[in-house]
Amino acid sequence: MNRSAAFLGGLLGLLFALSAKHAAADGTASDKASAEALFDEGLRSMKEGRFAEACPKLEHSQRIDPGVGTLLYLGECYEKLGRTASAWATFREAASEAEASGQLKRAKAARDRIAKLEPQLAYLTIEVAESTRSLPGLRLRRDGADTGLGIIGAAVPADPGPSKIDVTAPDHESFSVTVRVQPGARQTVLIPTLALAPQGPRPVEAAVVAAPPASSPPPDPAPPPAAPPPPVDENPGSTQRVIGIVLGGAGLVGVGMGTYFGLSAIAKEKRADEKCTPTLCQESVDYDNSDAARSAATASTISFAVGGGLIAAGAVVYFTAPTKPSSVSLAPAVGPGFAGLTLRGRL
Repeated sequence: MNRSAAFLGGLLGLLFALSAKHAAADGTASDKASAEALFDEGLRSMKEGRFAEACPKLEHSQRIDPGVGTLLYLGECYEKLGRTASAWATFREAASEAEASGQLKRAKAARDRIAKLEPQLAYLTIEVAESTRSLPGLRLRRDGADTGLGIIGAAVPADPGPSKIDVTAPDHESFSVTVRVQPGARQTVLIPTLALAPQGPRPVEAAVVAAPPASSPPPDPAPPPAAPPPPVDENPGSTQRVIGIVLGGAGLVGVGMGTYFGLSAIAKEKRADEKCTPTLCQESVDYDNSDAARSAATASTISFAVGGGLIAAGAVVYFTAPTKPSSVSLAPAVGPGFAGLTLRGRL
């Protein structure tokens, strides 16, 4: 390499370094301007009592351009909001920074605020079950921020109010719990054993039904259901008794008619006797009365005979009626010089 090339390379390097330094200086100045503006707005909000708006502005200013004065105001803002743990931690940082930079007045002011806040602090302890603590990849978060596993079992100052704790581990179900931290209290949260995460849906086992061989004949059709047995007459003699009553009733009617015809014959015969001699009647009407008397007498005799027979038959049928199932049946009977009904079977 000749001298001209070396000189040119060195000159370019110098120019590059100078431009980088100038850009960094411009960036730092811009950041400081933003930090100053945020600090002024935060301080103004504090003076107006709008601490919920002031604290985020002071936080942002401190991130851009850290300073002891900003820390002191930020600690006071936290304290006004009741965030005692955040105020206590911020004043501790301010005291450390002030002592390191020789700002003894500010360091003393920060220590005084620390001493005032310590009796008001609330403490939260997170305990974890041994089976969960030994899980690889265990992760612990509080209010969305990683705390690390070193916080387990330690009483840590916490701001009063709700605090959410999330615990996760690979291949295990996560666990979350929200604790409401009480001012000045000491509270403990126990993280239980994390359950194994499900491994996904299990495959459904389909049941396989073996088909019959192709050569097997089709099964015989099922026989038709048997016809139900005929209803059994629980009182088999009831019909026979009804028949007996009907026959007896008809017999009584026959007897009644025989009585009527008998009385009529007697009356007619009496009138005929009054007008007729044993061989001669005076008028034709007397012959009619005599004939009518004989006809009525015949009808009376027949009616009495039939009625008496029906009454007798009805009595036999009624009193021979079975009280349990029997094979008795009524059938016609025809014989030499006889025609009628006969009872067959046994009682």
